[in-house]
Amino acid sequence: MKKQWRLRYFLLAILIAFNAVFLSLITISLYSVVHVTVTEQTRATRLHALDANQRQISNLLRQIEETGLAVSTNPKLREVLSGAPMTAEIYSHVFSLREIDYWLTGYTAVKPEVRSIKVYSIKSIPSISELILPASSIPWGEEAAKLLGEFDSIWMPVRNEGKLVSEPVLTYVMKIFNQRGELTGYVEINLKEKVLQSLLQTGKENAVSNEVFLLLDPKNRLMSTVFSPESGDMERHKNWLKGIGYENDDQISIVDIDKESYMYIYSSEGTGSWRLVNIIESQEVYKYANKLRNIVLLTGLFALLLTVPVAFYLSKRIIRPVSMLLQGFEKVKSGNFNERMDQNFIIEFHELLQSYNLMVRRLQMLLEQLEEEHRAKRDAEVNMLQSQINPHFLYNTLDTMNWMAAVQGAMDVSRMAANLARLFRISMGKGGPFIRLKEEMEHAATYVLIQQERFNDKFSYSVKIDTEYSLYYVPRIILQPFIENAIIHGFEDLEEGHARIVIKAEPLEEQSFRLIIEDNGSGLSNESMSTIGTGIAYGSGGYGITNVNQRIQLFFGSNYGVSLQNLEKGGVRVQIILPVIRSLAEIEIWERTNRLTVNGGDGRHESYYCGG
Repeated sequence: MKKQWRLRYFLLAILIAFNAVFLSLITISLYSVVHVTVTEQTRATRLHALDANQRQISNLLRQIEETGLAVSTNPKLREVLSGAPMTAEIYSHVFSLREIDYWLTGYTAVKPEVRSIKVYSIKSIPSISELILPASSIPWGEEAAKLLGEFDSIWMPVRNEGKLVSEPVLTYVMKIFNQRGELTGYVEINLKEKVLQSLLQTGKENAVSNEVFLLLDPKNRLMSTVFSPESGDMERHKNWLKGIGYENDDQISIVDIDKESYMYIYSSEGTGSWRLVNIIESQEVYKYANKLRNIVLLTGLFALLLTVPVAFYLSKRIIRPVSMLLQGFEKVKSGNFNERMDQNFIIEFHELLQSYNLMVRRLQMLLEQLEEEHRAKRDAEVNMLQSQINPHFLYNTLDTMNWMAAVQGAMDVSRMAANLARLFRISMGKGGPFIRLKEEMEHAATYVLIQQERFNDKFSYSVKIDTEYSLYYVPRIILQPFIENAIIHGFEDLEEGHARIVIKAEPLEEQSFRLIIEDNGSGLSNESMSTIGTGIAYGSGGYGITNVNQRIQLFFGSNYGVSLQNLEKGGVRVQIILPVIRSLAEIEIWERTNRLTVNGGDGRHESYYCGG
């Protein structure tokens, strides 16, 4: 059995559940909208700032490269780096070194973003300048040497430069060739990293904690880190940074690294350009969205808590008519039909309460009517018992006549009296309006014996019914009226020995069967058929077709009953359709389910039951 709920608690649970689902959907929707909005705003703002900063840095790096080109193509520098001077040329060589030293120092002075410019000579030359050094003092390492073996100029990642006071610098190195195309040295220009930071000052306006800017060269090498996060650990980002594609249209990515979520925003200026990457912790970007989510959740929780007392009041108010109905039904169960419901301002409940009032009034009227019918039924039973006194007296008188005739030797009279007494006994037997088919056939056979005594065996009578059918229950006296009509009206003009009556049974569908009574008499005239169709009984027995047909239909409904037709070779075929009833319990079911009400001739409605 399914779990049952009280209506009030059921409505309360539904109301609270609905509000919870509704508030959850609102919260999720708001959070999603804010999440998307913040993402798009962050994308637009950061990309715009990154593109501007990237252009500034690209211009700065281009200036450094142009400076390197200017230094590497300086005629005096190329001449000095060509080889050791002759003794006579020492003075001129020293003068050229001083001039180059002043020139490089002047470059550094007018370009504050440059920390230093150094020249490394492959050939051994005398030098009095700290800016022109031998190749043996190159500090770049194997990776730079390998790159310089492939390219004429390279950029190196940020490193510390300086002996006494070191400073992080971004280094640009370019080869120096003489007029014969021979490599004679390298020019090194060190760009201050803090200059890059100064160019990204606009980024600080929208900066968040744990934010970092990365500068990548065209080969995705990490060249500089600006605004390092508090952790200071960039190694875990390198593997992801290697996978950034320059032709990727999506310039924002959400990446999970070591169970932490980061937003990567990077500029894109096409192949061969430097790139800025802005790394932000996702929780910092969405902290305002999370605050809004928390506010919405708290508001929803407060609204949900407020819903509980409101739901209690509304549920009590809504189910009040239902409680009144339940109380009314309890009073009806106890036999009190005087309870009436008041009006309600809700239309549906008003109709429900008024329907209850109408039902109680009708139920009260039906009970009064039922009591009246039971009273009439009891009166009818008493009258029936009284009416049975004369038939019983007649049966006892016939039985006495039978014994007196037998004593005096009048055997014909004795048989007639005995069959007639037997006929009365079956007709008045106990068991109500139903008997087994074998008893009904016995009643019909007894009537046939009486008529054969009367007509000196001028007709034959045969029964072709299987034993199975003889155990079915049928209404009393449904065969005798048709046998009587066949004998009295159908055999008047037939010669002796040719008249016959045959009774048989056949199965039908849906738990029903039919009894067939056939004779070879003169049949029914057109006038008789028309009178039969109007429901007028014919015959002298007082039962007739209408009596039998009405009783069957009162018992079982309009799907069952009697039909007649003339046979081609003469005679009448009577067909009686009946349901299959094998026990008295099935008769009780028919009595409960097939009560019929017919309209009497005086306008009253009379009730009939299948029971006696």
